[in-house]
Amino acid sequence: MKRLATALLACLLSTQTLALTDEESKSAISNFYTQYVFGDKFLEKNSKLGTKGFLKKLQDYYEYDCEDVCYATYALRTTAQDGNEESQIVDISPKGNGWYRVEYQDMGWKGITDVKVIEANGVVKLEDFKSIFDGATQ
Repeated sequence: MKRLATALLACLLSTQTLALTDEESKSAISNFYTQYVFGDKFLEKNSKLGTKGFLKKLQDYYEYDCEDVCYATYALRTTAQDGNEESQIVDISPKGNGWYRVEYQDMGWKGITDVKVIEANGVVKLEDFKSIFDGATQ
């Protein structure tokens, strides 16, 4: 009986996925925004940061000519074209079930986007997003 209980416990522990901490999720979101949304890095060179669904959604949003695979990382910010201020994250707060609310200033325009984060095979990845507030269109 002890062997069965030990085997069952070992099996459960080996298949259990450890939950991401808020800090890990916030760090992944912050790094993504800094480098790919507000920064000048191209996601095409590091697509492991998002799930297949996330990357497909960004591809579907892409509206310009593209010779290969292109991702619309601009979909995670406002539609502002001009502004005098720096773009930066103001706050990232947990909403539950892996979702985080990202509040930011985009060249002086307020924006809010909800972003979902998961852990897949030991790697923190962005899984989904939805625009909540686009101050440039208000």
